[in-house]
Amino acid sequence: MWLPQQRKAGPMGAVPPQAMRGDRMPVEQTRTPGPGWRADELFAGLTSGQFSCVRSCLRAEVVDIERHDRVLQRTSVPSMIGVLIAGTALDTQIREDGSTSLVDVVEVGDLFGDGWDSLSEGTNRAIVAASPGRAILLDSHRLIHGDSGCSVRPVVVENFLRCVMKKHHRLREHFDLVTRRSLRERLSSFLLGAAERNGYRQFTIPISRAELASFLNADRTAVSRELARMRDESLISFHRNSFALHDLIRPGNNGHSEATAARSGPGYATRPGKTSRHSEQAQSVQPTCRQSRLGG
Repeated sequence: MWLPQQRKAGPMGAVPPQAMRGDRMPVEQTRTPGPGWRADELFAGLTSGQFSCVRSCLRAEVVDIERHDRVLQRTSVPSMIGVLIAGTALDTQIREDGSTSLVDVVEVGDLFGDGWDSLSEGTNRAIVAASPGRAILLDSHRLIHGDSGCSVRPVVVENFLRCVMKKHHRLREHFDLVTRRSLRERLSSFLLGAAERNGYRQFTIPISRAELASFLNADRTAVSRELARMRDESLISFHRNSFALHDLIRPGNNGHSEATAARSGPGYATRPGKTSRHSEQAQSVQPTCRQSRLGG
């Protein structure tokens, strides 16, 4: 059984100096990733016996994380990359004035930290946990330039390239999203993409309203105002981070709706103290909906 090293990530504002360089933090104990972990894309094709090679050849370690922990940070030359095996994290860019912008939402099975070595000098990036979870960190230098005699490394490198291509496609979708002209178009594309990836007309997103605004390159107040308008028009229902789509139209499709009509179903309840001419549709969603991958 694979027994990678494990450490505990530190809270925001308390990052050890070696983590500021993208290096790993001190190791506290050793344990397995745990049941239900899903780093299968990166380690596809490996037997359980070969996982022991990952620890020695690629210096793999498992990190338990809590909300707001900085899992990895880059200020100079990084040497670590990671894959999330539980929870949700945010790939953020930190500006000189301390403000941040959201580059990507990292979910289970996603890579992070890859490509940081190609960033310009002085660019500061950090992976911040949005929820409790767990990640596996690997030495990127050993992954690319490791021992040629290691039987595990070529398989992981091939899987790594596939994961990078998948991430590139996701970032391209994000670019297409934020370049849409209006905030209504960005919100509609985001919500429809989340519903399609989830496979359900009701879902929960793993980020806050402020983080959603940053992801859409918009002001938080403007996002809240536009969501309220969409709710009043009976296009969507929402309760905090839980959403349901009613008659939402994908932007750019000449007015043809691609959304599902969610007029009834489990998880719905009438909004207390409010009725409208579309009361059958304008219902709030209880915060028990399934979480979805972001996209648009």
